[in-house]
Amino acid sequence: MNSAVQFAKQISRRSEKRLRPEIPGSVIEGTYSVKQGDGDWKTYNPGESWHVPAGVVHESKPESAGKTINAFIVEKGKPLINPFQKP
Repeated sequence: MNSAVQFAKQISRRSEKRLRPEIPGSVIEGTYSVKQGDGDWKTYNPGESWHVPAGVVHESKPESAGKTINAFIVEKGKPLINPFQKP
């Protein structure tokens, strides 16, 4: 599944933790940050891409108004999103 997301300038900067299938993504406009597991936040600019392997807990947030495009690589019969529950 592909999705294009446009962020308004006034969007909340709160991040969300989630488990999802494999997700490659790219920034089209603006800046966007992604954090995988206990790693550091990495900020991406237009033309830059990131990759989150399947099953990796991650957080993401827009740093400015902008657009991203993402692909969600999902196995047939599997859910798109799995709630993250702290062990």
